[in-house]
Amino acid sequence: DINPADSLTALFFIAAGKSDLGEQIAQDAIGRDPSNPDMHNLLATACLVQDKAEKNLCAIKAMEMVFTLDTAKADTFNLAKVLYVASRDSSNAAVYVKWGQFAAKKFPTNGSLLNELVKGYELTGPVDSVVSVTRRVFEVDKTDLNPVIRSVRALLKEKRFKEAVDLGALTNFWLGFQARERVYDLFEKLCGARLTVSLARVGGMGFDLPNGWVEEAYKVIEAIEKSHYELDLLLTKNRIFVRRMVGAAPIDKESAINWGFIDGKSQTKFAWDSWDKPYPADPEVWFHDILRGDGTPDRADEVKLIRDLTGAK
Repeated sequence: DINPADSLTALFFIAAGKSDLGEQIAQDAIGRDPSNPDMHNLLATACLVQDKAEKNLCAIKAMEMVFTLDTAKADTFNLAKVLYVASRDSSNAAVYVKWGQFAAKKFPTNGSLLNELVKGYELTGPVDSVVSVTRRVFEVDKTDLNPVIRSVRALLKEKRFKEAVDLGALTNFWLGFQARERVYDLFEKLCGARLTVSLARVGGMGFDLPNGWVEEAYKVIEAIEKSHYELDLLLTKNRIFVRRMVGAAPIDKESAINWGFIDGKSQTKFAWDSWDKPYPADPEVWFHDILRGDGTPDRADEVKLIRDLTGAK
């Protein structure tokens, strides 16, 4: 076991911002008893928090010694620790991949550890490994899009456009899904429900906003705006995607009327009794479709504005 005095003294100096002294104490203790994995772990922490590139290798070697001395210490927490240290410097990319492979084999359903392996393969290659592990991540956690985006990026660098689009076909859906889930998370924190929100009451709100909720809402809005940009970047001018999608689901005139896409069967501009009481002329405008049943604009100035804004002819 660790000498309590060594352990407490090292931890004290680490907490006090004197991690170099904590490192020295840990090194001295290891010199007296090199077989103690906990002191090696403490040494890794002391090196890690110094936040110096030259100390990354110290932390990695210390963690590797921890795993050598006690294989049970290679749990999700300690593996995440060594992976974090290795990820900080590209010169340690091979170590990053090595421990990423070990972690993925030992914990094959841990999405966070699999994601670290994706990052490692992105640094070292091959691209096929990036894609393969990404698919494993996606099976575990369909809301985490970061590895998918990395895979698309790696495929594009290799000019493997078809495969990139195939992955992108998943990405665009889950980008939208992820944005929706973030909004639902806000609802849940606000009132305990994700769909049937119940904050409003007759006479006011049921309770105050939770602390930090507004700030988090702003962050969610920023994230959604970013996802909109990523979707546009991924799809709008993607020639392969556009070629595949144009004409894939054409809507004929009869279907457009039946589904209420234009002023036809839906009669959305009339009062709700229009099914029983015919209206011979257009009512006073309160809501209307953009086009009439014959395809002409309901309001020419409105159609002109839409064309001006979208650049359509």
